[in-house]
Amino acid sequence: GAAWAPAEVAPAPGSSQALAPRMGHVAVEFQDRVLVIGGYQTAPDQARTVWSPSRRLLSEHSSLFLLSDVWALQPLPCPAAAAGRNAVCANSSQLVSHASFAGRHSHAATVLAGALYLAGGVTLDAAIARDVWRTSDGVKWTMLTDMAPWPARYSHSLVSVAGPERGEARGILILLGGASYTGAGDLFLNDVWTSSDGGAWVQAAQAAWSPRAGHAVAALNSAGATHLFLAGGYDATGVLNDVWGSRGGQTWEVVSGAAPWAARSGHALVSLQGRLLLVGGAASNLLDPDVDEVLRRDVWGSTDGSAWQQLSGGAPFAGRERLGAAVCRGQMALVVGGRGEAGNLGDVWTTPALPAAALPSVSYLDAQGRRTQTPLSSSGTEAFWNRRVTVD
Repeated sequence: GAAWAPAEVAPAPGSSQALAPRMGHVAVEFQDRVLVIGGYQTAPDQARTVWSPSRRLLSEHSSLFLLSDVWALQPLPCPAAAAGRNAVCANSSQLVSHASFAGRHSHAATVLAGALYLAGGVTLDAAIARDVWRTSDGVKWTMLTDMAPWPARYSHSLVSVAGPERGEARGILILLGGASYTGAGDLFLNDVWTSSDGGAWVQAAQAAWSPRAGHAVAALNSAGATHLFLAGGYDATGVLNDVWGSRGGQTWEVVSGAAPWAARSGHALVSLQGRLLLVGGAASNLLDPDVDEVLRRDVWGSTDGSAWQQLSGGAPFAGRERLGAAVCRGQMALVVGGRGEAGNLGDVWTTPALPAAALPSVSYLDAQGRRTQTPLSSSGTEAFWNRRVTVD
């Protein structure tokens, strides 16, 4: 997380298209590639204006620019010409230009049991969705429901907890928080819903964290148990910098009431070999030319969600919010696109994993639900959770 380099992305053989700049998309590891799905495309020189989180989503966005495309980024060995620059190289290919689901932004996606699930977001004519879709290849998508029992929402989170520690062979999907719009303003949510198949959903108890949107959630795994962490976001009071944790998503406890990183929303949170990485985001509800450093490019790391270390005060990429981020093959984290000061971005940046000697002794859960067998030390994540959190 301290060192970042731009990925040298080239169209796959037989393709001449490039990934369009976008924001409000998702990036997720799937079948050893990183898929980039949907989002909102605008001209890169779009003027900055003062906006509120709801108005920027629902009144300033034309349906003409909503995307339903799916792209695959495939990391590859760099050619000799690039090898000396410590570059990461990748092929990009468009799997489908218009998937079966409507174009959208501010949706959420995750992988469970070999399938990729997509839920919610803002769609055509500013409609807020409550649908769920599934794919096994990124190309053919099946709608599981167009009227899920949870309220329609955007800027929410969707994560997966792999079995069998919960007693379900397939594992479980968990949908958390977000916002809807009533015409009178944002309706923030702190509900938690679970599903084993994406079609039937069960509501858990309201979470202890405040209703919010634009937060980020990631999972660390240790000793066969998955620990979920929710960080930041925004609510009716402004942007947030708290961190909450849960085993399995049912019961939540505050891990840090005020993390050392600036309060923000629209950031990314991923887990790379036993460590959380928090990247980017917007440190204000208003994108105002007079506000300095609203769009962040700092990077923070933590092995337990409580103690954070600033890995980079200013990464070499442009500050951004509503970016996509994913970990690929457990070896590198990628940042893809987002909303920059001058408009949407289409760049890809990478950071390698820590050297083996520097890794904490914590096993981790990747996007496919696979776990490492790294033994835990008494100072690792499990010790923290035994001290702080009651097991569900």
